[in-house]
Amino acid sequence: MQLLPENSSSFSVRALAQAQIKTLQACAVVMQTRRHASPYIFSHTTALLLLAIELPRLMKFPLERVHVCVTHQQNSFHCKGVTFHLWKHEFSPVSFGGEIFCVPPVVAWAQVARYVTLEELVVLGDSMMRRDVHLKRATMHEFEDFLERTTYFSGRRNCLKALTYMTENTDSSQESRLMLLLLQAGLPRPFSNYRVIDPETGQNFLLDFAYAAQKIDIEYNGHYHDSDSHIVADVKRQNRLLELGWTIFTVKAEHLHSGQQQTDFLSALLNQLTD
Repeated sequence: MQLLPENSSSFSVRALAQAQIKTLQACAVVMQTRRHASPYIFSHTTALLLLAIELPRLMKFPLERVHVCVTHQQNSFHCKGVTFHLWKHEFSPVSFGGEIFCVPPVVAWAQVARYVTLEELVVLGDSMMRRDVHLKRATMHEFEDFLERTTYFSGRRNCLKALTYMTENTDSSQESRLMLLLLQAGLPRPFSNYRVIDPETGQNFLLDFAYAAQKIDIEYNGHYHDSDSHIVADVKRQNRLLELGWTIFTVKAEHLHSGQQQTDFLSALLNQLTD
């Protein structure tokens, strides 16, 4: 497993790289205290951090501990700061060189399924399939293949349901939450990262989500869009898309929470789709 570059221009990549290094160091300390020759296989949230995957909003799970999975209960030991989990299903460990190993991304996703909401399991799955090559850890086919051959584990039902909502090649967790909002509202699945080419200039516009037949563009604007440079670029981009006949819906964090703003957004979007 190649480590993320800590000097990346992306804030999210830098943060994940720092968490990855910190977790590697913690795992190295644990490895020195183990009671048998075989290396530990790190799992659950420890594996997510080692793999530089954004953690979900977990429910009642000890993030401060290091997590290890074993195939037989007798392989568990009392080790300060370490929680052992029984995982009997086969997998090929991911190596970080030396004696640090962890479960593959899709297995880590399955292992935390029982501790998170459906929404957060979808967001976690999406985060493993990012468009950014530095962050992509799995494909939709790998999730489907895993669930087909792994017939029983706690949380599998949650995983099967999450799979129906998951989207490959998104750019952020908030985009994933937006997609889930649309699907759970009964709207059809839009295209993710839909490319529009300006017929006059040849310029490419990458739309967060698009209903191409109706020429509807849905954009999630996070805080980074509030800077002066982004505002100018966004206005110029939106004006050109409007000239090309597109209708644009701009979504912010408050639209993702239940309330009047969410209701108004969904109602306006539905009206536009059915107009």
